[in-house]
Amino acid sequence: MACAQKNIGTKFNADGTVRRFPGNTIISMVNHGKDIFAHFLHIRALLEASRAAACVTLLPLDSIHMTVIEGVCDQVRREGYWTSLLPLDCPLSATDALFEARFAELAPLGPVTLRMSHVVCTGAILLRMEPVTPEDAARLSAYRDAASAALGLRFPNHDSYRFHITLGYFTREPSPEQEQALGEFCAQADRYIAQHDILMQAEEPKLTFFDSMFRFEPHRIPRDGE
Repeated sequence: MACAQKNIGTKFNADGTVRRFPGNTIISMVNHGKDIFAHFLHIRALLEASRAAACVTLLPLDSIHMTVIEGVCDQVRREGYWTSLLPLDCPLSATDALFEARFAELAPLGPVTLRMSHVVCTGAILLRMEPVTPEDAARLSAYRDAASAALGLRFPNHDSYRFHITLGYFTREPSPEQEQALGEFCAQADRYIAQHDILMQAEEPKLTFFDSMFRFEPHRIPRDGE
């Protein structure tokens, strides 16, 4: 169920501390004043109380978001995961500048509602979010297509991408006992989700810039070594 190894040496260290992992991305922040955040906190508390919690590095509350369309990461420089508008070896700051200019020309997403559906445990613990109506799905798809064209990004999973909110990342492989606890947490969280109609009115997407998974800035940031 869990897979910590793909996070170690990239986003996190072996002791669970965060690593430098710079990039940019377009996200919708989770509004702390809305019901969705209270539900998020409840599910987060269920995880914190679980024996599986020792295997996970939780994200800080002020970085909780739903990715609308991924940008580029400095350490992932290969075809299909980098903008087609710039060479693979260009400075990350060049993508920041280009994306900032192109993002400013994008039409707003507009009103979109998503519903929390279930928990997913892979390399991270995700809360899956599904568009409520066909119109919501169409608006999100059109926005992603427009952003993809504007930024020269077309990831292999562009058409199959599933929206989610990340609770945290696995940074240790669970023991058999912790695997059992993880399964219990997922079942408990799924029951909670099924008992509540957890809706999120998506905040207008923002282009953000990050040096690690712990903070997403709405303005360009200095890039080390550039």
